[in-house]
Amino acid sequence: MTDARAASACAEGAGARATAAQAAATALERAGGGKASLAVCFHHGRLDPDAVRAGVEAALGADVPLVGGTAAGVIVNDALSYESDVVGVAVVTGAEDVFRIEEAAGFSEHGEEAVGAALGKGLGPSAGDVFLMYSSIRTGLTDPGGLSLWFGTPLLAGLRGALPEVRTLAGAGLVDSLQPSTSHVFAPSGTLRDGAVAVEMPDGVRMDVSVLHGCRPAGAYHEITCTEGPLVLEIDGRPALDVIDELMGPGASHDDYPFRLILGVNRGDPFGEFDPAEYQIRLCLAVVPERRALVMFEPDLQAGSKVQLMRISYELGYIGRQVEELVAGLGGRRPLLALYADCAGRAQAASPLEEEDGDYVRAALGDIPLLGFYSGVEVARVGDQVQPLDWTGVLCLLSA
Repeated sequence: MTDARAASACAEGAGARATAAQAAATALERAGGGKASLAVCFHHGRLDPDAVRAGVEAALGADVPLVGGTAAGVIVNDALSYESDVVGVAVVTGAEDVFRIEEAAGFSEHGEEAVGAALGKGLGPSAGDVFLMYSSIRTGLTDPGGLSLWFGTPLLAGLRGALPEVRTLAGAGLVDSLQPSTSHVFAPSGTLRDGAVAVEMPDGVRMDVSVLHGCRPAGAYHEITCTEGPLVLEIDGRPALDVIDELMGPGASHDDYPFRLILGVNRGDPFGEFDPAEYQIRLCLAVVPERRALVMFEPDLQAGSKVQLMRISYELGYIGRQVEELVAGLGGRRPLLALYADCAGRAQAASPLEEEDGDYVRAALGDIPLLGFYSGVEVARVGDQVQPLDWTGVLCLLSA
């Protein structure tokens, strides 16, 4: 892979097809031209996916493998935007080996676990480094029933069963905007609205991962004592909402809990020094006052789970340090492309943060090509298992 090169670019404001074509053409030019081996495209969900795909194909050729999908915004080396007409594209050129792409659809018909198992079966039992993308919005905020998700927990359970020896697995569940209404992923067969796509790196490309958490425990451990799917009904044997109200303190409003209430599960030593790399973060999706319950982004908090209330770290200097450690760990391998799945809740427009964490990632990576996107759920290893994560940034650094 000594000749492999990569670059990224974004564009906005010229119509879906023209914007996508402009972003793809600029990325290819920055990579030095030639034939693209892979195109990764993320675009705001307000844009028509068929027009976006047509624009990328017009610039790169219809035979270039295309993956990606919807995003609440895009981050590249020289820009960060969550405008409704933004398209970001990264291209890899000069790769002698093929990036293998597998897809599986049918969340609505077969369920997430079955789709994960089908995807894993397609990859094979001893896959290398895999970047995963899936459509995470089942119904949007404007739906009469409210926002609901396709869950990463069963999807990953199906994948793990079929991929017992996967070397590295990371990625994201995609959303379309900061006010989610739908989502889709680009696959070889077309656009999937209830499925997943996995990209396996060729032998000459490695993928190293760093999870940027940005939270610290704000109190003692509490035990989940009753759940129902994604609903947390009881904590410490009491109605969950009663316990959270006490922990949040006077003046806390239930209106502030969705997307802001953060719980952490320590997958490491519960009595050891705080290690953010061992924490699985969970966001509250909604509250059900009549049941005194919390609705979480995933159904994996079960009776017996120990959780802590978490607080946001407003000091973003940790990002630069972690990125530097990630790059330093490559040894003699050459950085090729960074893919950054950043929780949409961490975007400055949607969070209490006063700065964009994406700006810190851009600065730390320097000249390493970057394509970041604002996601709904992030996927990476925490502890001894790959997990769906919330309020995190998952930085995947490809090297050759």
